[in-house]
Amino acid sequence: MKAIIPITFLITLFSYSVKAVWMPSQGMTWNYVLGNDIDEEIETAQVVDIDVNKSASKIKRLQEKGIKVICYFSAGTLETFRDDAKEMEKVKNLVRNTYEAWPDEKWLDIRVEGLKPILKKRMKLAVQKNCDAIEVDNLDGYQMKEVKSWENPLTKEDTIKFAKWLSKTAHDLGLSIGLKNVAGLIDELSSYFDFAINEECVKYNECKRYSNFLKQGKAVFGVTYNGLPDNRDALCRNLDGLGISMIIKNKKKLVQGGITFNGKEHCNDNFDISVNSCFATHLGYPCCAETTDVIYTDEDGGWGYENNGWCGIAFSNYCFSNELGYPCCSKGSDVVMTDEDGDWGFENNNWCGISIKSTCFSVALGYPCCIKTSEVVVTDSNGSWGIENEHWCGIRKSSKKVTKKVVTTVKKVTTKKK
Repeated sequence: MKAIIPITFLITLFSYSVKAVWMPSQGMTWNYVLGNDIDEEIETAQVVDIDVNKSASKIKRLQEKGIKVICYFSAGTLETFRDDAKEMEKVKNLVRNTYEAWPDEKWLDIRVEGLKPILKKRMKLAVQKNCDAIEVDNLDGYQMKEVKSWENPLTKEDTIKFAKWLSKTAHDLGLSIGLKNVAGLIDELSSYFDFAINEECVKYNECKRYSNFLKQGKAVFGVTYNGLPDNRDALCRNLDGLGISMIIKNKKKLVQGGITFNGKEHCNDNFDISVNSCFATHLGYPCCAETTDVIYTDEDGGWGYENNGWCGIAFSNYCFSNELGYPCCSKGSDVVMTDEDGDWGFENNNWCGISIKSTCFSVALGYPCCIKTSEVVVTDSNGSWGIENEHWCGIRKSSKKVTKKVVTTVKKVTTKKK
């Protein structure tokens, strides 16, 4: 693009080039091992969650077995055994009262800016050890009685702001990040986090709070304590149709042993495993929220952009003809004709779109097609450029409205099916 383009717009434009972090798939088996060491020789789970203090060699041996590694630390409390505990204590007004459920931990005022560089160093440690993701615990302080007793207690809004900072910082470092517990915030934070971890959603009847998160194709890893026999009925009732990956621990200690919940085996043959996904999850990107606009399309499907990252809109939700005022064809429809937009079928006395085809020059250059605007901001040797959502986009050479297609002879094409 020519040098006349303002540098501020170029900076915004290049922010599209975001490295894809690991996106765990729904249905992956997992193990939660914080209570003792983990023996990689006997581990069979596809994902393990261990403390960030574990050695890089341990993490490497797990990954050599094809296991993805989530590295744990608390972001909302001081843990006395951490190397940076004394550093936290030196930050004015950061360390507060004792967490009664865990006497070796103290609540942190997550609004204090001095906390951020300490947590960022922990994330960099996770990067150095080649962790695939991080789990940040204890974001639920605003709900706890010890924190509510403060003269100026934490609020839900404080927590959301802090959680967004954690997400952005992790992603900037190339780390995937999971949201721990705080099920009441999952809808507001879903687009910022790559997966979720929940303790005892079965016990507290909050598993279904993750429904929208799961519909985006994102994984939820759950843990249930105190064994299968005492929890079987609740597990079968709460997890049916959700697709949550659940590990069951015999007691409350997170040792390596446990049972991977299987609804077909532990409940009945009618149990619905119900894994939700869209094409993008297989490419390392999340599914878009239902309200997200399509920015551009390729052979995989329609793509949107949420919170500094690409997300996919499935074929079933979008095809090129939506932009032109026509529905998408049902799966298996025959191609009746092809034009510069894509392949067309004919259903219920109406034209419908089959293939998804990008129709502007900018996609080949790494920029989306303009969807809502045809106003030219600048033209160079490639074509005409517009701006949408503070990002550059290419304007189609033919930006005319499509007139109603009239069927004269419908010739059925039998050699090509979608």
